[in-house]
Amino acid sequence: MKRKLLDILSKKNVKKFDLVIERENVYPISFEQNELKVLQNKNAYGIGLRIFEGGRVGYSSTNDITTFQDVVDYARESAKYGKELDLNLPEDTEFTDLPIYNDIFWDEKGWVNKGKEIIRKIESVSKEVKIDIDFTKGVYDVELLNSEGFYGRYKKTVYAFTISGFAVLDSGFTFVFDVESSTKLFGDIDRAIDSILEKLERAKTTSAVKSGNMTVLFSPIALLSFVRIISLGLDANNVKRGISPLKDKIGERILSSKLTIQDNPYDFELLGAKPFDGEGVKTRINTVIENGVLNTYLHTLETAKYFNVEPTGTSQRSYNSMPSSGFNSMVIKSGEKSLEEIIEDIDYGIFVEEVIGGGQSNILRGDYSVNVGLGFLIENGEIKGRVRDTMIAGNFYDDLSRVIDISKESKKFLNVEVPYIAVEGVSVTSK
Repeated sequence: MKRKLLDILSKKNVKKFDLVIERENVYPISFEQNELKVLQNKNAYGIGLRIFEGGRVGYSSTNDITTFQDVVDYARESAKYGKELDLNLPEDTEFTDLPIYNDIFWDEKGWVNKGKEIIRKIESVSKEVKIDIDFTKGVYDVELLNSEGFYGRYKKTVYAFTISGFAVLDSGFTFVFDVESSTKLFGDIDRAIDSILEKLERAKTTSAVKSGNMTVLFSPIALLSFVRIISLGLDANNVKRGISPLKDKIGERILSSKLTIQDNPYDFELLGAKPFDGEGVKTRINTVIENGVLNTYLHTLETAKYFNVEPTGTSQRSYNSMPSSGFNSMVIKSGEKSLEEIIEDIDYGIFVEEVIGGGQSNILRGDYSVNVGLGFLIENGEIKGRVRDTMIAGNFYDDLSRVIDISKESKKFLNVEVPYIAVEGVSVTSK
């Protein structure tokens, strides 16, 4: 097929281009409110073409190879009105071999039985809980080629397990969630089940919390809501447009000196692992923020050219989208204290397990305001009851300049690895 596409481009006299070919096969098994709902495989296929003509860029895509000649014509037409852009596309290169393809037999019947077993186990402890469960296997095949002779291909497997539950307890409406994922078959499902049961048990009692500025201990799942904030700030295109608060901050301390954040596409357990990015640049480990100091933005080829820096291998792209910059896999380095030790050192604060909302307010600037979906009072070094009707608000960059502790435990899920982080002086409002 690759040869056929190149022949069409040659016949149409397309001189400069890059081409993405994606195939995916997804095998989902889903339970909704304790009942099996979804057991249907999904297959998808797509081709995306970016061309450079007359100093401008054009783009088009399709799900049908028989229409590729039209795709070329559409991309050429869009280039007439596209952005002024000319790039040095990558030439052929060698890539790091990553063990991200692990095609293990997917026992649908076995996973259905496992889902029923999980529901029975949780119901035996808390009958009022309605459980949603998703088991997913995905097989992804990505090819990228361009007019400069570059050709790259990788296959990746994705295994994910999510479990969520909701119930109306004496303490109020309660939502609990956990997730496991990897390019290998997900690991300790029982750990996730135990986590769900522990949260439900803790949520049965309540404790009043005073409004004010206090220490907040964020769980890895709660911190996921803030990943988008830092990703937007580090996006070199936002810096170029002057809308990132990190503009002109290279070499400056922007977060606590306790924080080091990397883009690590070589951790094969994280779902963002890949040998090359969406434009064919070889991926590498980027220490984006080191001991609180900003080292680099996340670049596409376009922004790297604009800032006259080396590409960072962080161009994200699907067959039906133009490249954008972002983390492949974001890793926040863990600390030295255990979670238990961190809790013991907190005189008064809250432990936020989950939040509701994705960081409302001006997230480009770093502002956030979220409700505590599930959180607990910490008093004299002990976790007390659940806090209700509580909101936390502030600025991501200001608050994460006041980190007091980072746990040595961390959680790997999706394309992030995140520890527990304790921050002092966070604004907490409770009715």
